[in-house]
Amino acid sequence: MPIRISYSSREGIFNKCERKFQLYKLLAGTYEKEEAAHFSHGHAFGAGIANYFLTKDKAKAKLACWLAYWPNILDE
Repeated sequence: MPIRISYSSREGIFNKCERKFQLYKLLAGTYEKEEAAHFSHGHAFGAGIANYFLTKDKAKAKLACWLAYWPNILDE
């Protein structure tokens, strides 16, 4: 089955990560984006850093980090 790809797709996605190319181009629409607890730390950290850069307030950044983290730490 031939696929049509643009120069930017070939140079960007394919050359950086062949697996990502497979998911986005070859299996388009047949997979679901994975949401897993082990990704939560990085997403929460990124939310805290982004909030700090925007507000320069450590308390707001910590709150943003806490709110972005899942699964809820208080769950049993």
